[in-house]
Amino acid sequence: MGFKEKMKDVGRMIIGKGPEVKFKNDVEKYAIDHGCSPDEAKKALFENAMSQVRLELFHNGVINSESEGYRRFEAGINEIFDQTEINKFRLDSNTALYAPMASPTSGEIKNSFNKSKSYYSNKYEDKTPNVVILDDAGKNNILVNKLIGRFSGDPRLLGPDDLNTILATYPEMGADLGMILRSRDQIKNHENKFFVDGKLKESAKSLGSDALKLLESGLGGTLVTFIKMASELIKNHNFGGFSRSMKMLTLHFGRVAGDTANFGVSAFKTAKYGYKKTKL
Repeated sequence: MGFKEKMKDVGRMIIGKGPEVKFKNDVEKYAIDHGCSPDEAKKALFENAMSQVRLELFHNGVINSESEGYRRFEAGINEIFDQTEINKFRLDSNTALYAPMASPTSGEIKNSFNKSKSYYSNKYEDKTPNVVILDDAGKNNILVNKLIGRFSGDPRLLGPDDLNTILATYPEMGADLGMILRSRDQIKNHENKFFVDGKLKESAKSLGSDALKLLESGLGGTLVTFIKMASELIKNHNFGGFSRSMKMLTLHFGRVAGDTANFGVSAFKTAKYGYKKTKL
């Protein structure tokens, strides 16, 4: 590997593409060790990644941000296929090319629901989303598991062609990959929203407490005026204006730096998580 290629890999790792770099390097090593072509190596390593995802789901019941197997599977997709192909997989999964899986049994749904609930409870100090979110997350985990099983068990993968050619010839297989990606997106979105909602509630609670301290410091009149203005900004989702107002307030109340700093931090967090919520 040349110097430029190494520096490119370093750059990719810095922006969070470390798993993609590792997959690429593993392909090169696998091809040398097994005396096969890079395309054959990609197929073999991609199949290994799919097996790892199913193993994680078997033991953990959920795909989450710590799922190394799924991240490697995702890295494989990103390395093997270009963005145009990946976009087509996603689009095709919403057409007749995608063959829906049989509905999960009530036992499967209950088991996956409980594992999703346990995951949230363990990670977020006994806090969990509502039953609708847990039910949907559980069903998406089931779907990912079954789709990976259907894809990896397809006999058309046994031929000599590379994965790009196989999925171009049989777009219904690409539709399965697209549905896996979309299901994972939904699982991820549920957790992101739950996390942001929780942080927004925490920061809003702190904001109220810190505002009370400033009121008790004798700066109530100016603060009340500010809060009225800030409330309007928040109500209208103008979090940029809210943040700018916070800077002005902090300068104005410099003589009570401690309480103002706490209030500023709480207000900034409220604005940040409020803004994030509007983007979910």
